[in-house]
Formats: sequence, C-alpha cells, structure tokens
Amino acid sequence: MPSAGASGDLQPGATLDPADNALVNEAIPNKPTSVKFTGTENYIIIDYAPPQDFVAHTEVWVSEDNDQNNAVMVGVINTRPWGYQPDDNTATYYFWLRHVSYRNKASGFTSGSGACDSNNADDLTINTLTVATATIGQGEVGNLLIGDSIQSDNYVPGVSGWIIKK
Repeated sequence: MPSAGASGDLQPGATLDPADNALVNEAIPNKPTSVKFTGTENYIIIDYAPPQDFVAHTEVWVSEDNDQNNAVMVGVINTRPWGYQPDDNTATYYFWLRHVSYRNKASGFTSGSGACDSNNADDLTINTLTVATATIGQGEVGNLLIGDSIQSDNYVPGVSGWIIKK
C-alpha cells in the first residue's frame, strides 16, 4: 500500500502501516511553538518545539522586510534545528514558519526575526531592548537614562546601602 509524500499524495511503491495514524490524519497542525532564532557567524539557526506526529515538514519563509507578502519560501525541512545562510549577513531577516501535515494541511504561520552576528561578533547594537532580569559580567555604558535615582538592593535610608540621585 502506498505512503504519503510531502505533498500528501500517495507515493507508488511505498508502504503504509495501518496502525500509523500520522499519514491519514486529516487534522490541521498546530502552529510552530517555542521558535528561536540564533545568529552565528554565517547562519541564522532556527529551532522550534517538536511538531505533532502527523506533520510531514515545516516550511520556512523569509523576507528582508517585515511584510509577509514579500516573503519567499527558502526551506521545506523535517529536521531541527535548521540553519539559514543569508546573502547579506549584516541585515535582519524576517521569518514565517508553518507546519504541513502528510495530508497537505497547513498550520497558521508563526513569525520572528533573526540576524547573523559575524561582522560585529564583539559589538551588538540594539535599538530597543526590554529585559526582566540580566546578569552582566563586565559592561560599559555610554549614556544612561535613569529615573530619579539608582540604589543598592539593601538600601535603607541612614542604615545601609547606597543611593545616587539625579
């Protein structure tokens, strides 16, 4: 009996295990979850949580602007993590991922962005960053905007710690 290919069509000469529901499951897959983009010297590594068992592959679409209408499919993958090698490793790229089942049913898209960090491996410029908690070994601040003051965690007026007011 034939098995389903990436398009969901049955492929001649292959076999289908009657107990394998993955090849005949008509459900629409969930969107990719826990998607992460990590810039390396020449690649953007894309990883995500393992998909459902009836997912045949994951499509990766990319654009140099944040407009999905301009995105082109750059990968049909069934392994993770996966590396995308951009033409320009100084640019930020925008990605859209979706899972496709053996029955050719596609999930909705998950989006995100990533950039290589090869040209400035030691220097990272971020226009806006919100961090809940961070541990910084050694750092340098050029121009810092603060509220009314900064203070130590143990600051108690006249008792312990320190405070610097504007």
